[in-house]
Amino acid sequence: MPHSLQTERLLLRPVTLRDAKPFWRALNDPYYTSMTGTWAYPFTPETVMDRIRSGQRAGTVMHYWFSIIEGEDLIGSGLFFGGDGTSMELGYAIARSHAGKGLASEAARAMCGFAFTALKLQKVTARVSTGNPASIRLLEKLGFERQSGIGMGWTEHHRRETPFYSYTLIRERFRP
Repeated sequence: MPHSLQTERLLLRPVTLRDAKPFWRALNDPYYTSMTGTWAYPFTPETVMDRIRSGQRAGTVMHYWFSIIEGEDLIGSGLFFGGDGTSMELGYAIARSHAGKGLASEAARAMCGFAFTALKLQKVTARVSTGNPASIRLLEKLGFERQSGIGMGWTEHHRRETPFYSYTLIRERFRP
């Protein structure tokens, strides 16, 4: 994944093994992990390294996995995964210490722009915990539309199925 994205305040660059410890420091947080499907709390830098290595061996690095950098600090993560060649699923997180500054919106907007221009996708999907109003607002601000009903999906943090909403953004509705 040779792509880096620059926004007004952020650099989104491909994740590397050297990001494991900063990722762990920024996102090893029960609030963050409770909103994801794949991270349990607590996790270790070794867990992050194992996931990066696994992606590198598969040749995907989670398809597109970005470290979100503000200044010199890794403050979050964003990724695209799954998909069928015309769509992929978006995931993102910003450390709680950096929340409320519009950084998650800035990063997600840049990633969606990348998806529609560089990757030529027709749509981007996202799943969000029903208990995550900040992400719900972010997705809707970018033009994502909620699909009908509430789904259930496994979360490592809770070790059970939890409710989520599904969202879809088509190229024509994207608000750069």
